[in-house]
Order: sequence, then C-alpha cells, then structure tokens
Amino acid sequence: MVEKLSVSHIALLILVGMILALSACSPKATVNKYSYLITEPARPVGVKPHSRPAVESREVAVEGDAPVRVGTMGAVNKSRRRQENQEVGRVVETAKSYLGTPYRYGGMSHLGVDCSGLMCLSYQSVNKSLPRTSEAMANAGSSVSKGQLEPGHLVFFDAKNGHGINHVGLAIEGSGGDIAFIHATSSGGVRIDRLNDPYWSERFRKAVAP
Repeated sequence: MVEKLSVSHIALLILVGMILALSACSPKATVNKYSYLITEPARPVGVKPHSRPAVESREVAVEGDAPVRVGTMGAVNKSRRRQENQEVGRVVETAKSYLGTPYRYGGMSHLGVDCSGLMCLSYQSVNKSLPRTSEAMANAGSSVSKGQLEPGHLVFFDAKNGHGINHVGLAIEGSGGDIAFIHATSSGGVRIDRLNDPYWSERFRKAVAP
C-alpha cells in the first residue's frame, strides 16, 4: 500500500512538473516574463508618439474652367492677378478700337458712341455689364483714390461745371494722378487725354474700380 502511494505521488509530481514546464514555455508567458527588456524605438526630440509629419496644404485655384493646383495662397493670388491683368488688357484694347469714332448720344457702335456707351462696350469684352449712364456707373463700383488709379479704373468728371457727374472715361495707362484715359467727347469723338491736364484735373470728381 505504501509502495502504491509512492508511485501515485511520483506520477502526480511528474504531471504537475510537465504542466508547469509547458506553461513556462508558452509565448505569452515568455513575453510577460521578459517584457521589461522590450524597449520602444528612439524618437526624435519633440515628436509625439504616433504623430505624422506635417503635410503641406494644397489649395485649388480656378483659372477659366480648368482647376489649377498650387502650393500656397501666394500662388493663388498671383494666378488671380494675372487673370485680372489679362482682362484689363482686353478692356483697354477694346476701348482703343473705337478711337476716332464720332460722338453720338446713346450710340453703342463704331458708327457713333457716347461716353458711357464706350465704357459699356469695353467691359462687355470680358462679359461684365455696367450701368448705362455715367452717374449710375459712379455709384456701382468701389471708390478708388486719385493716387491709386490704375488701368481699368473708371474716372468721372463734372464736365458741365456744377451739374454733378456727367462724364466718364477709362484709365488705360500710367498710375496715380498721371493717368491717360480714353473717352468719348461731344466735340472730338473718342480720344485720349491725361488726367493731370488742367482742364480735366479741375473737373475730376471720383474714380471707381468696376
């Protein structure tokens, strides 16, 4: 009986030893046992865990009907400015095509044109509609100071001395007060004059960016 008990005990001890050995060799136990030896890879100073490198933002500008992908807002503004300059150039060239056209009140063609009609025709070349009278045009755009005048701006005059705004021209070259403008005059038809000419400088009232 003692011998049998001894064998049983021995068998039980062997079984327990095998279970402990298998548990100690499992991957999970090994990882847990030596987890203090596992270190994270070194990170650059100032970089937070799981952070991603900054990605440069991209903006999309639209020029005509085609999207243009650019890297910065500066490039967007540059593209827009280039398009605006092209439009101003088209407006100016259209106005110049009427040089020498006789004045005709209410006229809207090369056969005859008045001052506001010339402005309307010029801006129609870039699909922009303007009011039909010089007085209405003067109240439709953004006011511009005389020192900020550029080609494409509209310049307004009191050509009848004290009767309010009744004449309009288009700045075509120069800057500030030294601007050349094209307009339709009742005496000489469509011609070019300068804003610093005493006659026109005295009658100048305001300028507008349409």
